[in-house]
Amino acid sequence: MADATHITPVRANGHANGNGHNGNGNGHRRALRNFGAESLGFMVAEGVSMAVGLGVVGVLDQIMPGTLNSAATVVSKYAVEPHLETIEGFIQKICKLEECQPDESVNREKRAHNLAKNAVVFAASLGAALFTKIQTRRLMNNAFGIVEAAHTGPWWKRMFSLSKKEAAIFAADEGVHLSLLGWMNTSQIGSEYNDNMIHATTQVLTKALGVPRDKAHELAFYGINWELPNLAGVASGLSMIGLTHSHPHWFEKAAPPANPRT
Repeated sequence: MADATHITPVRANGHANGNGHNGNGNGHRRALRNFGAESLGFMVAEGVSMAVGLGVVGVLDQIMPGTLNSAATVVSKYAVEPHLETIEGFIQKICKLEECQPDESVNREKRAHNLAKNAVVFAASLGAALFTKIQTRRLMNNAFGIVEAAHTGPWWKRMFSLSKKEAAIFAADEGVHLSLLGWMNTSQIGSEYNDNMIHATTQVLTKALGVPRDKAHELAFYGINWELPNLAGVASGLSMIGLTHSHPHWFEKAAPPANPRT
């Protein structure tokens, strides 16, 4: 007669001896749920960062034009104008877009100021967008109960430092984003495609929405040249999130060995 008190032992991996797979099944469902939640948080962070990037451009251009012009004047005077020909030659050599070709009909001082203005807007927009992306992703993960590696040290270090997992996701996202951005600006095929898309988007904004042509071209250039490659970066970042859930031990510090029983 079988022992009625016998209990089927459970292995460490969650599988019961015999045909039971409840432990492993629950683990898979939990991992899938966490992947979905973290992916949703990542996409929300991307959307917020895009909005912030575009918002910074709009604020500087429409609300703070005086501040923007003052900053551009300083950058132009001390960093751009003394080396204008060298900078223009370098940009012209690596960038095939129409926007990258110097307009000789514009005087030297104005060309230097325009370059400085674009640099100030780009740096401010990029910095704000990247910072917002990282912080929004952390907030979303906290809201979904996804545990991240603890950040230690002063508040500014905790805010700006990245865990191994965060760095991998960030590198996959921005690596693809910036690589595609470079291809669309420096290669013959990519720059032709980029120019055509910018012109087409400008036409749509001008004719369908009534946006002034200069402003429509500026918005089209920023949207196509910057945000379109960003979508490819999103796909790459989502793939890396999947990898962090399928192989979490690659992105986490090894746990210290357990104390032996005494």
